[in-house]
Amino acid sequence: MLVLETFSRTYCHIKIKYMLQSVRLISGLILFLPILFRFQAYAHSVTEHKLGTITIKSIATMDPMPVKPYPYLRLIKWLSPITHKSLIYRHIDLKPGTIFHYQDLLRIKKKLLALPYFSTVFVTSKPIPSDNQTEVVDIVIQTQDRFPITADFDLEQGPLFTIRHNNAWGYGHIISNQFFLKKRWGYGLEYELPSLNGNYLLGGQCYRQIRNKKKKEDSYKFDFQNLWIGKFFYIKATTELLSYYWLVALSGYNKKFVIRPTVTNMENRPYHNQKFILAKLGWVVDGYVSIKNVYALECLELLPKGGSIEILCGYQKSEYNRNRPYVGMSCIKNVVNTSSSFCKYLHLSCKTAAFLHKKVLEEGVLALKLDYVGSLMYTEYNDIRQFIRMNYITGYRMPKERMLGISERDPEELAKPEKEDLYGISQPINARLHVDVYSTFHRPMVVKPLRFVVLGFTKFIALYNRNNALLNPTLINNYGVALRLAHMIRPWPTLELAMAYSPLLRKMVPSVTLSICHFKNNIAKPTLVPYS
Repeated sequence: MLVLETFSRTYCHIKIKYMLQSVRLISGLILFLPILFRFQAYAHSVTEHKLGTITIKSIATMDPMPVKPYPYLRLIKWLSPITHKSLIYRHIDLKPGTIFHYQDLLRIKKKLLALPYFSTVFVTSKPIPSDNQTEVVDIVIQTQDRFPITADFDLEQGPLFTIRHNNAWGYGHIISNQFFLKKRWGYGLEYELPSLNGNYLLGGQCYRQIRNKKKKEDSYKFDFQNLWIGKFFYIKATTELLSYYWLVALSGYNKKFVIRPTVTNMENRPYHNQKFILAKLGWVVDGYVSIKNVYALECLELLPKGGSIEILCGYQKSEYNRNRPYVGMSCIKNVVNTSSSFCKYLHLSCKTAAFLHKKVLEEGVLALKLDYVGSLMYTEYNDIRQFIRMNYITGYRMPKERMLGISERDPEELAKPEKEDLYGISQPINARLHVDVYSTFHRPMVVKPLRFVVLGFTKFIALYNRNNALLNPTLINNYGVALRLAHMIRPWPTLELAMAYSPLLRKMVPSVTLSICHFKNNIAKPTLVPYS
């Protein structure tokens, strides 16, 4: 009995203790909930504002100008007109009288910085005394124009040199001038007209491609004319930094040979005179992110973020009644992470296409591309960043005259690769895999006015014939060190000087290239998937 009485008292004591704790907890929640709701209501009333007016102050690229400017400064000022206010209003989705929060101001600033027109954007608010419960605020947007002209080089595929004006006349018109100066001699022009519901595009190219060799069967000359039009159809998006739109484009070209080898219905088909019409339908998620130290050294650069899915269909009219439909598909994905500890930038691309002749697919192409830039890895003495590039291309039922080279060639190149470019490989190359691995040894260093970084690299290669048999005796193409140079102030392209040893050639191979990011979320112009 004594034991039962002791147990009962202990149980009652514990029960009363937990009941008192529960009462205290419930009382605390009851007292805290009004405070919480009151705090939320107070925060809501403070962050919610009514928009009064929007004032825009645009500053030109060269402002302020000296009293007596040099002639070249006058030329730069003439080439970079101040951005018109209507172009800025177009990208502001707030109207006077609407209710907004300060997060909306940050969103507007990010949206304007993502455009290719401005180098700096400041969005400030100015409260106005009012008797209303909602505070009335005026917005002041001040922009500094970026120099609108950019230059691009493409030493492999062409055009060799492209000059692009991203803000012609200050209204956002984009004009690209293309100069073909390597094997191709001609000119190309692309024009993009801005519109509220989607930009209009128009472009054309006209050039002559020449290949003169001692052997007559390897020499050719043809004239090429191309004209294309396109239209974007914008869709209202919920994400503030990305644009969603449909892309519809139509292209036509004519290729006529002046000099060529002897052709028949089945022989030398790539040298047939031909006309082609090609249409494209695509869904694009387009956006750009400002990020530092990816391809440029310690400088901000705009990298694409988004992707696209596109469908190609066309019809080729060729000599000897070899008229064939053409179908293809393209997928692109770009990922930019400003705070990721694993991946800084990732580009993925997949393209495939083929002709259809007598219900049989022929001249099919599959091209895969990957470009990876890792985040900075900190060590005890150095900081390391890795770059990985992969390119794979293969053909299906290709004519015997068409074959790949060791490296990527001009897509319009029709002659066989030179023997010295094949590294002693005698069989035709049908598929090729490139994997390049780069790694920096340290953070970018400064020797005024230049900034540089030293890298080590190894490039792997695998070549296959039509039976998917490996052709090259070693998988290492070359390995060595490289030096990347960039100007501290001027936004010039990053120059890369490399010295490598090639096991295939058994000698040192120097090279000079430009480190430029050519990746985009889409290519508006309809083009064939190249086999080069």
